[in-house]
Amino acid sequence: MNDAGKPVEPLDLFKKAKKKAELAKPLNSVIYTRVSTTRQAEFGNSLDDQNKVCSRYCQSNNMKVLRLFVEPGVTGRTDKRPSFQEMITFCKRNAHKLAAVVVYDTSRIFRDTMQYLYYKKVLQNIGIELLSPNTQRGNSPVHQLTDTTQAAFAQFESDLKSVRAKESGIEVRKRGRLTSKAPVGYINVRDTNRPRGSTVEIDPVRAPIIQEAFRRVARGDTSVYAVYKWAAGQGLTSRKTGKSITMNSFYRIFENPVYAGMIEVESGEFVKTEFKGIVSRTLFEAVIDRQKRDTCQRIPHTREIKSFPLKGVLRCPGCERVLTASNQRGKSGKHFGYYHLPRHNPGCPNVGLFIPLRVADNAVVSVIGRVRTEKQIFVSWNKYLHEKQEQLREEIKEELLILHATRSRQEDIKVALREKFVMGDLDRNDYEDGKQRAENTLAEVQSMIRKLGDSDIPLTKIFEKSVKVLEHLESDWKTASDRQKHHIAQVLFPSGLTCGKKGGVGTPSNALQMGLLDILEGGELSLATPTGLEPVLPA
Repeated sequence: MNDAGKPVEPLDLFKKAKKKAELAKPLNSVIYTRVSTTRQAEFGNSLDDQNKVCSRYCQSNNMKVLRLFVEPGVTGRTDKRPSFQEMITFCKRNAHKLAAVVVYDTSRIFRDTMQYLYYKKVLQNIGIELLSPNTQRGNSPVHQLTDTTQAAFAQFESDLKSVRAKESGIEVRKRGRLTSKAPVGYINVRDTNRPRGSTVEIDPVRAPIIQEAFRRVARGDTSVYAVYKWAAGQGLTSRKTGKSITMNSFYRIFENPVYAGMIEVESGEFVKTEFKGIVSRTLFEAVIDRQKRDTCQRIPHTREIKSFPLKGVLRCPGCERVLTASNQRGKSGKHFGYYHLPRHNPGCPNVGLFIPLRVADNAVVSVIGRVRTEKQIFVSWNKYLHEKQEQLREEIKEELLILHATRSRQEDIKVALREKFVMGDLDRNDYEDGKQRAENTLAEVQSMIRKLGDSDIPLTKIFEKSVKVLEHLESDWKTASDRQKHHIAQVLFPSGLTCGKKGGVGTPSNALQMGLLDILEGGELSLATPTGLEPVLPA
């Protein structure tokens, strides 16, 4: 009789211990509320309304609310939100006593599908559910599909609003109105009779200064920076801060067609504004012409290394970040050059590191000077390179023998094909195809023979010349310019050079083994001889 499917006595199987995320947790939760605009904070799904709905949901599910996170007036298209990041950090630190994050609906936490699913997974990995009173609770495929669909619709709604806002802005600009706050030189005057609630008028205090600034720039007898200093001295201030206008904001004035009574609807399409311009179109175009001339005459920016030849080479010995350099004023009022790092990695023991120029230069000279006293390193290297070169030459000879044999076979094939074609044993198409294949193979073989013939590089001679350069490098360094020193340091220390306050030098942990300092420190021990030039890795 077949006993298949018959119940049997159960077994007490061994079961692995549950993960921390799977253990029973207290029913604690946090609430996250968000609105995009200040108007939403007062009307519609306000912050208070969201909090009340989420609190009732927690109460009905016997969940205790540990904390409320409020995000007023921030878009849901990005995760760079202070309260949101604070909430995520709180969840990670209190995952052992937190069961859920409650939001009003999917759109409140994100209006970006990919980011919503990512952070939902982040919370799930630490055993925290993402719940909403407006969605069903569960982990079935149907619930997952519903949740993802709601997130996609939240993003779709945001994208649709963005398109409508853009189209609305174009229609507004076509009527000669601004879609943003009036720039400096103009003021917004409240008008309750208009749908947008305000009109734009010329600022009687700042407009004359801007008008004169346009004239001075158009004349071209002084720099734009000098005009900026004059305008700041005349009282051209920002309406928002009340302080003098910044230099960048001042430069943008001469690129804004609003000052000439024009507004750009879309790229290349302009209309007249409903308010008067501060300057004429002729004057505005004259300023544009001067900017074009200045741009054509502008010298491309190059990295400034004058007086700081080791900038970009020196690193912090603690966190190994690249040091910058600048002149610092001492107690006597004089300026002294230093290599330093404004911000070290957390826990770095060298915070406040300042290396004087002379100390850094002497450190490099000390490393270069060791080349003369440790020539035995280069003797062993020269012997190794000589052996390596002989090995390469033997390999090249073997390759050439194989290639010459291949070339002879292909030439014999061509002769045999010709004989068969003449005797009538091969038609023209087959003959042409075979001949073409043989010629292609011959061309490849000839190319490889030429390359191998040119590959006999005199490694030992190159190395001997390099050693001679290194022997005289100390004197060359002392007479070199700052830019020449910079290039020399980059070649000698490809991964940088660490330097302490007292001039102690070292190599970063991620440095290439072929740097000069590594050669001096390691000697033969830094080579995996006799197999190659690879560094010996620590056990």
